[in-house]
Amino acid sequence: NLTTLTRLLTRHYTTLSSTGYMSPTCILYPPSSGWSDTRISASALRLTGRNETVITLLKHIPYLAPKLQIWSDETCPISYLDKNHDVEVMARELARGRKWGALCPFMPFDEETDVPGGMVCLTEGDGGSWWVVDTDAGVVYPYAWGEYWDYDVDESLLVTAPWLRYKAVGIEAFFDRLQEGLLGLEVVALPGFVRERKGGVKVEIEHEVCPAGYPEGKAVKSIFLEDGWPDLARFRREECVAAVNRARARVLDRRAIRWCEESIRDAEKTGDGMMKEWKVRELGERKVEYEREWEEVAVGGL
Repeated sequence: NLTTLTRLLTRHYTTLSSTGYMSPTCILYPPSSGWSDTRISASALRLTGRNETVITLLKHIPYLAPKLQIWSDETCPISYLDKNHDVEVMARELARGRKWGALCPFMPFDEETDVPGGMVCLTEGDGGSWWVVDTDAGVVYPYAWGEYWDYDVDESLLVTAPWLRYKAVGIEAFFDRLQEGLLGLEVVALPGFVRERKGGVKVEIEHEVCPAGYPEGKAVKSIFLEDGWPDLARFRREECVAAVNRARARVLDRRAIRWCEESIRDAEKTGDGMMKEWKVRELGERKVEYEREWEEVAVGGL
């Protein structure tokens, strides 16, 4: 049900926005008639074998604005909007025997894989997961290590259907699980922001969605709860984001100091005097920086 998938993806984006992870203006909603064929490069999608169900889906889902830059190795949305593929070049290359995966690499599989026309990928990420949606079966294959890895699959099937390495999850069940994780703070959505130290050095912190058990998650979970999350009627979004950014900055400072200390110990073990001298100097600078008060340039998501 394409309407269901569109609704659930929209809910996921709006929930992320509600946490302060990104501005509501980062969500690009389609017109009532859907994105045009030109804006989603429908001709190019057809060349790659995507069927009309997939194309209709991509016309009606929201996308995230290009200004929302996510540089970390986590799950990032794939945008099919305004890609401006050169259909003539693609057609010529396909006629020469090149596989569509080499021209339009929006799947986590080898470019030689013959992917069914009803499949489309909504996310990517080396350190995150690829959400491979099978519109014919109404399921998602969360392509990543973890709970969805299928250890019992017949290995011979993976030659032609590598997505079977991961357990299929019903679309509603998959997105409901994401929603539960965000509302229950099993995972914490942290906005990217820029801060400036008193010395004038600007530091850019990336967007991140991390488990609550990670140091950043532990540092900010109580802040979300104190500011009213997940009751959106009471949630003090701006106050929460400001406090979360300060707490996260302190965690990152401590981590940088710890890494310097570890590098010094490693240098001592290997007798690398130059490395030790460099890291001792860096450690001293970082400790001074950590003691100083941070000054905000921007607070919150883009």
